[in-house]
Formats: sequence, structure tokens, C-alpha cells
Amino acid sequence: MSETLIQLMEKLNFGRPISVVYGTLLSGGPLSPNDLARAVRQPKNELDQIVKFLLQLHLIGEDYHRSRKRYYARNPTIAWQALESDLVWDAHNTLEPVRLSPSTGDPKVEEFRNICVQIIELAQPLYKPYVSAVMHRERDAEDEDELMRLTCEIIFEAQKTIHAVSKSPTLPQLSQFWTVLTERIKRGVSYHRIVDLQEVIDHGLAVKARDMKDYQIDLRILESSLIKQTFYIVDGQYLSVTHQADKSDDEMRRGMGRITTQNQILRRYKKQFKEYFEQSIPGSFVIEHMREAASQLIQRAVTDFSLEEIQWLESLIDYGHFSKYSDEHNWPQAKTEQVQESATMAKLITRNHYGRIVPVYPTDEQALRQAYSYVKG
Repeated sequence: MSETLIQLMEKLNFGRPISVVYGTLLSGGPLSPNDLARAVRQPKNELDQIVKFLLQLHLIGEDYHRSRKRYYARNPTIAWQALESDLVWDAHNTLEPVRLSPSTGDPKVEEFRNICVQIIELAQPLYKPYVSAVMHRERDAEDEDELMRLTCEIIFEAQKTIHAVSKSPTLPQLSQFWTVLTERIKRGVSYHRIVDLQEVIDHGLAVKARDMKDYQIDLRILESSLIKQTFYIVDGQYLSVTHQADKSDDEMRRGMGRITTQNQILRRYKKQFKEYFEQSIPGSFVIEHMREAASQLIQRAVTDFSLEEIQWLESLIDYGHFSKYSDEHNWPQAKTEQVQESATMAKLITRNHYGRIVPVYPTDEQALRQAYSYVKG
């Protein structure tokens, strides 16, 4: 274990016991709770709290071998870049891979970013690779966080293609997912994604347009009612799927979802993706349609809202619920609440699944389908 690594983590206020547990799993994991306790010489109650903390930060994961729990360190490059992304994205709405994000202008944030870079450089050579999701023919996830972690693990293994179908609300931990995904895209992996219209609204038109242009993501939109489950197929070999709430099969209802490599199940979801793809609408058409609707929305706001408030609404259109306009322009909380209330009363904005502000476009999935059918002739 590197003493320098521990010192760097202490600079981020992790505390030495937490840093020692992380370093031990990084270079010696996976370890059972008992083996980890012996290795770090921590009382069980204190160790349980440390492990819980590291799991919440997604720096480590847990797995089972012959029904016995084991802890392991997640790939440090991905884990620490995701932490860095969370901090940067909290201040800016670029949602770019963190290594492409410019300076935030905040000395504390920039110091955190610099330390993350140093930790990655030290941790990666110490890292004993372990990928829970690919060590099992099937692996159940108890909750959304675990399912996303396991999904990120199989995506990190992608060599050729990723096919995804997602229905709002999406799985949590966007920074984890985006960090892994852009790394694979950079290495030539193609990404094909089918989503409902709500995801486009939630993430913002500028963000989705950038995804297609800069990252060559093949984005397509399908009516929410037609999408039964969220699933990811990686290289045709790994499947991550959320369980349907109405499934009567007890086996299929274990936990939140499952990672599997079973060919019979994979074939079924490959067929499902093909059917969805044939019914879906190209993302470029959707963005164009939504831009026209956004123009109508802005026109409705012009008579009753100031230029600054219009710019705030435009930011919501571009960045969805990730918009940081009021923070970036140092609006007092009272002003933010007043503008939001006025825009809500004017039916310009609403709150989405996450309780965050998004625009109310003068269109919907039905109008989108009609417009696309008309163009197709």
C-alpha cells in the first residue's frame, strides 16, 4: 500500500482508517469482511461504517462467492473521475467528460480535481483488477445503485457495441455511467440508445444534440408506453436488465435487476432491441421537432418575462434539469423561487420524476409521432 496514496486521501478529509481500508482493497481485494478486518485491524463496528461510506461513494463494490460476501475496489480511474465529475457538474452544466471540462474557477474544486488526478496515477498501478459483473453467469442487483454499478462494469468491458433501451426515470449515478461510456466510445465502441421523449426533455436539447454530434451516439426515441424495461446489451455477450414490476415469476422478481450471460435470454433482448429500433424515431428528427416547440415556448414567455428570465428558460431547454443558470448568475434564492413560481403559473415549466424543473413543451409523444409519420409520407 502506498503511504502517499493515504496522505492524498487524507487531504480530501477521508481520514486515515478509511484510506487504509480503501488501499487494502485496492491492492489485496476481494476480501471477506473477516479477512478485511484482520488486514486493517479495525473494530467491526468501525469497519462496517467505513465500508458503508466507501460503498456509497462507489469507490468499492461488494460481491458474493459461495454465498459469502466479499469487498473489492472498483477501477480507480473510473471511480475517482466520477467523483470529480460530480463536483464539477454541480457547479457547471457542461456535462462533459471531466478531463475535457475547463477550470471551474473555484480554488477548492480545482485542488480537489488535482488531488483526484494524483490519486488515479498512484492507485492504478496498485489496483488488483476485479469485475464482479463478469465473474458470474448471473448476478442479481438488490437496488438501483447496485444495478448501475454492475451495468457500468460490463460496459467497461465493451470492445465493439453497446445497445441500450432506457425508460424514464433513468438509473442513478450519471457521472459513473458517463465516465465509463465516454471512455469506451473513445476506444471505438459504438453506442446505440433508444429512449423515451422524457429523457430528451430531462437532459436538454443541447446535451442530446452534442451526444449525437461529438460522441456519435446513435440516439432514437420511442413512446414510453412501448418500452417495457430498461436494458443494456454489451458486445452481444452481457445483458443488464431491470425487472418488470408486474412479473409474476418469483425468480424474475429478485432485487431490482440482473446481469446475465445466458444466450437464450440475450437472444430475446436482441430481438426486442431490433423491434424497438424499427419503430423508433431518429434523434436528429426529434431534436429538430423539439427546437420548433421550444421556439413556441419562448414566444409565449416573451411578453411576460424579462430578457434574463428568458435566458434562464433557454438554459432549461438546452440543459434540462442539469441547468445551473440561476447559480451561475448568482440569483438569490428568493428570486429563483419567484421566477420558478411565475413560470409554473404560466405553464412554461414543471417538475419531472426527480422533482427538478424542466420545460413544458407545446408537444408530446403523439404529436412527435404524427410529425414523423407525415415526413416519412
